[in-house]
Amino acid sequence: MHITHAQEEVLKSDWKDPSPEKPTRPPSFLLALVRLYFQTFGRIFPALTARYAYHLFTKPRRRARHQSSDPVLESARIFEFLYGRQLLKGYEWGSGERTILLVHGWESRGTALRSFVPVLLEAGFRVLAFDGPAHGDSAGKRTNLPHFAGAVRAAIRQAGAVEGIIAHSFGGASTVYALTQLDPGLSIDKLVYIAVPSSMLRVFENTVRGLRIPKRAAARFKQILEEKAKR
Repeated sequence: MHITHAQEEVLKSDWKDPSPEKPTRPPSFLLALVRLYFQTFGRIFPALTARYAYHLFTKPRRRARHQSSDPVLESARIFEFLYGRQLLKGYEWGSGERTILLVHGWESRGTALRSFVPVLLEAGFRVLAFDGPAHGDSAGKRTNLPHFAGAVRAAIRQAGAVEGIIAHSFGGASTVYALTQLDPGLSIDKLVYIAVPSSMLRVFENTVRGLRIPKRAAARFKQILEEKAKR
């Protein structure tokens, strides 16, 4: 069973806010099918179901490139840098002495925050962005928070020195994690977080509830996430 749109369908559903005042939409056929899969096989094969949940949870779909006619995109200087064995794609604007790094969210790409570029250039900053692992034009098929956080640290090293970071959603959570393990001698003076999840545990719990994953499979799913995070 290979369902690539399951995560989006879960996020679009109303299970996050089961308020009685808020009418809930009926689930799509795809989401209903995914829920049936987890409800059925999660009780019989909890370990196998947990691995499939992890597969869905860590494999983003790649978003198409933004329109090339965008003047901000046309002015970007493209570069590449290594993160482990993965080649990541980066974008650079301006040549100021102070650098701002833009960090995109889940299933997005480095150019998603390009609307900040003109005003930052006007303020004299150099601006960098990158496609995270398994996102945009960068290498990889899957990623998780610690892995993405490592890419944020690699981007900071690539920049040489970063004065500030603007990060969105999953990119913000990854940045928070990255800054707890920043290389000695490096510091970030300015941080702007946009729509960052307040708790990754809650993200996990919402996913379990949204996909109707039974308790035993959910416990194993959580264990897999914790094991991967320690590597």
